[in-house]
Amino acid sequence: MSNSIDENHKGNFGSAGTEKKGGVEREKQAPKPGKVGDDESLKKLLWTLTIPITGLLIGLISGYLFLQNGGMVHGPGHSRGISTTYAVLKTGVLFGNMSVLLFLIWGYLRDYRLTGAQFTLGLIFVFSVLFLQNLLAIPFLVQHFGFSGKDLGPFWVLPEALELVALTVLLYLSE
Repeated sequence: MSNSIDENHKGNFGSAGTEKKGGVEREKQAPKPGKVGDDESLKKLLWTLTIPITGLLIGLISGYLFLQNGGMVHGPGHSRGISTTYAVLKTGVLFGNMSVLLFLIWGYLRDYRLTGAQFTLGLIFVFSVLFLQNLLAIPFLVQHFGFSGKDLGPFWVLPEALELVALTVLLYLSE
């Protein structure tokens, strides 16, 4: 059986090649992920979790430093500004999302250069749009341009938090 992908490189996705069994050539099954106790699986899990956690911490620190430098003032005509606690949390989650998205874009760009697959190019586009969406949703950036919103409490942070979980799972599965 021949694959449309170069036999020497399978990228993140692809079959494990072919094997002869009982005189019949069959496609090998890609190895299944190891058990959680397996060294490779543990390394992969730790690496996967390091990316969003690092982004989250950078975002939390950035948000906190912004507040310490006089950020989050009330906009004109708004009696109530954005809750500073939730703004810092949202910034942390957005930075976590953006760090995962950057790694996904980088990985799929690498695969696209090797395979030229249009599906991969589509994923790169989707991840790029998601990256921009997260960048433009940073509360301190929005306020820097003169916009202010109402306080929605935890519901203001939850969509990005769920997106972070989904992107982290996608990152884990794509490695």
